[in-house]
Amino acid sequence: ARVVVLRRDPLADPQPIPWPLLKAGQCSLWAPIPVGEDEDGNQVTVTLPERNLLAGGEPGAGKSTVVQVLIAAAALDPLVVVTLFDPKLVELAVWQGCAHRLVGPNVEEAIDVLKGLIVELDDRYLTLLANRARKVTPGDGLPLHLVVVEELAFYTNGPDRKAAQAFSVLLRDFVARGRAA
Repeated sequence: ARVVVLRRDPLADPQPIPWPLLKAGQCSLWAPIPVGEDEDGNQVTVTLPERNLLAGGEPGAGKSTVVQVLIAAAALDPLVVVTLFDPKLVELAVWQGCAHRLVGPNVEEAIDVLKGLIVELDDRYLTLLANRARKVTPGDGLPLHLVVVEELAFYTNGPDRKAAQAFSVLLRDFVARGRAA
């Protein structure tokens, strides 16, 4: 084990750090995505393939900033299919140009888009079965999908209980089975 003794508060006067991919023409979402620095100044990264990520916290905690960095990395990968759910239509609207779909406050539309993603998921599992593979890998011709849901409670706890429940059931299925495909 390593012990680090800091004689200063590394977060007391944070200096803006340029994002390492800021000037990248493109990147691969298979590679680790730089998201910041730790207390020692080392780069911190997130790897998305085979992962589900839940960003939670109080208002103003930085959830949207984290999500924006991940979408930016996906936008730099020409092979990634980006699907965005944003009931306010302002948090993710900046990414509309690179998104395959941007779903707003219409829960029925959100359900239809989620059903389409599940059809794609099922097709991928058939492809994996035919190729005797357990999961999608780089170079197999299957693009990665980045699916972002802002304000999840809007879709799962809205006034139309039947639609909210349908969305919740579909999303649980997509998250539970989506990792490998």
